[in-house]
Amino acid sequence: MVVWSAPAVQDLRNIHDYISRDSEFYADKVIDEFLDNADKLVDFPKMGRVVPELEDSAVREIMVYSYRLVYELGEDRIEINFLLLSYKLVHEVIKVFFRFIISGVLQIR
Repeated sequence: MVVWSAPAVQDLRNIHDYISRDSEFYADKVIDEFLDNADKLVDFPKMGRVVPELEDSAVREIMVYSYRLVYELGEDRIEINFLLLSYKLVHEVIKVFFRFIISGVLQIR
């Protein structure tokens, strides 16, 4: 089963909103590509490469145009963690994520 985290869903919305400023057609096309790749993970969970910055075989990524779809392999599910521009480093995103947790803005269930 593939599960989208709340930050990943928000990333999808933000990407769509940004691209749709120029083209609704291409915004939909990019989002469809994210969703198609996520659907393929059910049958091919290791199709993405290991995230180079983390070197953890459970945390992988798939390149979708100029974005990185970052996901984590779990025992019984695959979680899409977040989407980011390909030039951004994952550890920078993780630092911000943990700042939100520590400050109480974000809670993990």
